[in-house]
Amino acid sequence: MRSIIQVGNVESPDVLPALLLACAAGAWPAERISADQLEKTVVSACSSGAPDAQIAHSLANIELTERLPLGRIESLLALPIGPRTRDVLQIAADVSAFLDQPPGQGPPPEAPSAV
Repeated sequence: MRSIIQVGNVESPDVLPALLLACAAGAWPAERISADQLEKTVVSACSSGAPDAQIAHSLANIELTERLPLGRIESLLALPIGPRTRDVLQIAADVSAFLDQPPGQGPPPEAPSAV
């Protein structure tokens, strides 16, 4: 029997396994990698023809050490990856938005002024 979770107006049978995987990932220490290492890992996995679930699983327990630049996430999402890998990459990019920019990427954006 497959469970279906309703999120908003969308029923998704894949939400529960993804949620369980996200919760379980917190039980192990994350592997800290740079944006360059992430890109090399994803490109290598895609070129070797690894299945979407395998790539997503290998990325599920990573923690970026620096912000993933917008251009880099766009190029990663343009690769022939599946929906699970796409979700993991998007989550990694979102979480990395609070980190420092990679070296050589220019100064961080100015903080908004309190008016």
